[in-house]
Amino acid sequence: MSHEGRAFLPARTQTSAARARVAGARLDRALAAAGVAAAAASTLFAGAMMSRDNSRPTFGGIEHLMIFAQPIGGPAARDARAAGVDPDATGSIAPRALGAKAYVLRHAAGTGLVAEGPKGRFDVRPGAELPGAGAVLAVENRNGRWRVETERGVILEDE
Repeated sequence: MSHEGRAFLPARTQTSAARARVAGARLDRALAAAGVAAAAASTLFAGAMMSRDNSRPTFGGIEHLMIFAQPIGGPAARDARAAGVDPDATGSIAPRALGAKAYVLRHAAGTGLVAEGPKGRFDVRPGAELPGAGAVLAVENRNGRWRVETERGVILEDE
């Protein structure tokens, strides 16, 4: 028997192989069509987003994310910086100065008063600068308790 270069397969096997080829071709066409449809949908979505006006979003809470949509250095950035907010993507709110409340007075024998705060210990005398509390305006002893008045509040001696 001559099969002219084709492998000899029983008739039943040839039919199964033909079915597998047809099924594979159908799957290839379906995947190609799905890819073309996804590309078309992406193009339509991008076109729709570019054609929209740049108005504010209409759902609540998104205004907090608008910091990412602002151009760098624009009017919104200047307004944010004036309010103490860093408009960059890693924005933060500037830490508040604790003022005089961050300090406690300690009596140091021989040297006078010492103010102890978050940045260390400082000698207290009129005109001295305390970081975060400003200049010392007055030093008084009231009823045996030291009191220091600064530009940003009053510091009392620890009991």
